[in-house]
Amino acid sequence: MKIKPQQYALSLYELTADQPREKQKEIISLFVQFLSRKGDFKLWPKISEQFSKIHDEKNLTAEIKVFSAHKLSAENKTDLANNLKKNKLFSGYKNFILREFEDKNLIGGFRLEYGDSVIDLSVISRLESLKTTMKNNSN
Repeated sequence: MKIKPQQYALSLYELTADQPREKQKEIISLFVQFLSRKGDFKLWPKISEQFSKIHDEKNLTAEIKVFSAHKLSAENKTDLANNLKKNKLFSGYKNFILREFEDKNLIGGFRLEYGDSVIDLSVISRLESLKTTMKNNSN
């Protein structure tokens, strides 16, 4: 029976949870050696991705990609995290990891990506929405 990346990731999470940092490093090293011996090392990128998801879910943490024209200030990040806690999409999460990406195509505002969900609060998106509304109202 072939073991899936999700199964490997869950096993790795259970082995490393509640272990001190040094012990976690040792376990991960042994785990990678195990994958190599089984010929499953090629699955490591998917295992790592699934491990991160499991870790975040267990720790009530959401990792969110934030695209903006300019780097966000510390105050902007705090405001954003506080507003995310109020959003239905993120109910149940207590912590947020904001991964920032600069997108020079954005005039202002920002776009958030979480899994398959996108929240677009960019100026371009708002202008497009206004344009569509005006077109629909002129008919």
